[in-house]
Amino acid sequence: MITGYYCTNIFSERAKELIDFYREVLEIPFIKTDVDESNGVYLGFLEDAPTLCIWDCKVFDVQPTGHQSFVFQTDNLDVTMEGLKKKRGCPVRSHKV
Repeated sequence: MITGYYCTNIFSERAKELIDFYREVLEIPFIKTDVDESNGVYLGFLEDAPTLCIWDCKVFDVQPTGHQSFVFQTDNLDVTMEGLKKKRGCPVRSHKV
């Protein structure tokens, strides 16, 4: 029986770059790793909450994960967007709801 939700696995051909983006640009904290710093890396905000886990698809001989959409929370969207625009490697488009 399912008792909870653990993580979302993302398989990428550019796992190291993706991990760097989530850690350095979006500043999502590192939780743990199952393999090393560039494979099987869990990122999230709370240790006992669901995480994003990034894997190198070439290592496991699987297809990369297709398009995904993640929703993050912020206290002030405008301030967050301005901060992200200033970071190198972070393409930000304004989406007003």
